[in-house]
Amino acid sequence: MVFEVYGRFEVEVCEESGAWVAYRLGPGMRHRDYDVSFPRGLAEDRLAEVLTHSFQDLASPGLNVRRVR
Repeated sequence: MVFEVYGRFEVEVCEESGAWVAYRLGPGMRHRDYDVSFPRGLAEDRLAEVLTHSFQDLASPGLNVRRVR
């Protein structure tokens, strides 16, 4: 799944070995974002909540974290 974070960048979230893992995406790049951690057993429908909290410093009025793919 790919999420747009406040219109600034995209984060891909994948399940690996039973845990959610975040990757920062950009033109020609994909790298692990170790600053984002998901609680074990987190339901898929709550991933955006964690990303919203993780990147709250980037929040702007009218922009949010939303799933794009």
